[in-house]
Amino acid sequence: MPLLVCTKCGVTMRPKKTGVTAIEYRDPQLIDPYRLYSCDRYICHLCGASVLTGWGKPVEHYDSRFEEKVKEAEDCGEIIKFF
Repeated sequence: MPLLVCTKCGVTMRPKKTGVTAIEYRDPQLIDPYRLYSCDRYICHLCGASVLTGWGKPVEHYDSRFEEKVKEAEDCGEIIKFF
């Protein structure tokens, strides 16, 4: 496991949640989902900065289960969206 350090505060970041869903989009408007990942979210306990790490193998947009997995993720709660 990598050591994650907040560059602002100089402290080790701590795990906030494991198994976070992250969806990568092709565009900045976050309209067209491209890949879905499971990862871990770490947070700085001083300033609140967070980072995602521990990325698993993605479910790609061409996978037959992709739409189903995106829908499941949207129904389950916290999702990190990025492009």
